[in-house]
Amino acid sequence: MASSSSLYNNFTSNGTLEQRWANYGMCSSYDPESETLSVTVPEGWTNTLSDDEKAARKEDWCIDDASCGVDYSLVITSPQKERRVEKMQICERNNERYEFQTSVFFEPLVGVEPGARVGLELIATAKMAKGPPKIVTLVKGEFESKERIDVIGTSSPGYFFLAEGGFAVFIHFGAKSCVTNITFVGRLDDIIDV
Repeated sequence: MASSSSLYNNFTSNGTLEQRWANYGMCSSYDPESETLSVTVPEGWTNTLSDDEKAARKEDWCIDDASCGVDYSLVITSPQKERRVEKMQICERNNERYEFQTSVFFEPLVGVEPGARVGLELIATAKMAKGPPKIVTLVKGEFESKERIDVIGTSSPGYFFLAEGGFAVFIHFGAKSCVTNITFVGRLDDIIDV
């Protein structure tokens, strides 16, 4: 049987993940007696995908290669207006994870004051051999802007949230109340099978 310290080291990569989690606004604690590691994720994200939309997502998903023949877009609903970002950049990361990110041409989202709610909907549009394209909402939710902007990663001001299926959502700020980049990271299979 493994000792409690080795369990802790396995879960936290010898303690280094605790600081990394803290950098993303996640709090962790470990009780060696009960061998319990607790991680509290940042608050402020609400999933808004309905059960019917989840069922449609699972039924309509038909994509073998997420990076081939599929366009990704983002619908942003802010207090000022709704707009669609037509082209999200996609890159494959390790272990079948993908990163969907707004481009350098992203028009900053201004006026995101504390207490404001901003809706985000990540949409995949797959070209089909026959018939119209399939349009699937992958992630849909909203975040509430907070008084304090966290430092996510090593030095970027913003917010980090965990959405459905373990998808990570990063909201980067260039200045207070001005969102300059939005990124989603995760495994598509994890959200399709939810």
